[in-house]
Amino acid sequence: MSNLLKQFEEYFKRFDEEFGSVYVAETEAVVRASKHADEFAYPLLHLELPTIRTQGTNETANARYKGLAWVIVKLEDYESRNEAFGGAIELIQTVIKRMREDAYEHDELLEFTYDVEFEPIRPLWVDDAIGWEFNFSILMPGGL
Repeated sequence: MSNLLKQFEEYFKRFDEEFGSVYVAETEAVVRASKHADEFAYPLLHLELPTIRTQGTNETANARYKGLAWVIVKLEDYESRNEAFGGAIELIQTVIKRMREDAYEHDELLEFTYDVEFEPIRPLWVDDAIGWEFNFSILMPGGL
């Protein structure tokens, strides 16, 4: 039996190179971390805790994760807003491209589907963080 949440978290650690911070947590935990500069940096990849469904047969067991991700960047000033939103979209495209490649090339991700309707995230907290959210679904080996 695998630790289903840990498996999800471990997969997304691979995006540390593109992001200042990667969190798989409830929004409240990310807000708390944002108040401590040593624990938090932009750009941010925040994944809400996923919905997990296990499925299998006598021979295989898999876990389906339905997730919501936010890519958030720091807004330096109001005039750079469109540029910041554009940069956040490029980061999402990088994440989606890598997940598609992983589903094609690696055994740890069996399937990846995503909803390409990006929803803008308006300024958050008091530090003018903006970005986009998107939904996705992944199938990974493992289960109950």
